[in-house]
Amino acid sequence: MGFGIDTEGDGTRVFEFFNNPLGVQGDAIATLELGEKFSFDAIWESKGTITDDGFIVEVAVPLSQIRFTQKDGPQNWKIFLTQTYPRDRRYQAFGHPIDRDKACWTCQFQPVTGFVGAKPGERFQFIPSLTANRRET
Repeated sequence: MGFGIDTEGDGTRVFEFFNNPLGVQGDAIATLELGEKFSFDAIWESKGTITDDGFIVEVAVPLSQIRFTQKDGPQNWKIFLTQTYPRDRRYQAFGHPIDRDKACWTCQFQPVTGFVGAKPGERFQFIPSLTANRRET
């Protein structure tokens, strides 16, 4: 399952978040000019649970992980919800109708108003990590 957030509401940039029923994550930034770029690497949490009837997915994305313009009053964003079936082809089912005859699919996302007082995160994050390798003969 996945969802996308267009924080400017104009269809030019979408932050996408995906995960499977086991909680494996994937994220991307999509633009009309460049398509999906999976080099985007947000820090967020997800949990998936397989049930007798299907699966449940819980997701928490900190606002610091997406870019948006700070505004007085409510934010006017757009979102989409999707479920993907990656088999021999990428099949997607959306939570709202998508007109395939319109070139701008991001312009068809559903409007969401809220997040009053939301502040964008810092543009720079330092996340220390260590990679090691050892070889013996």
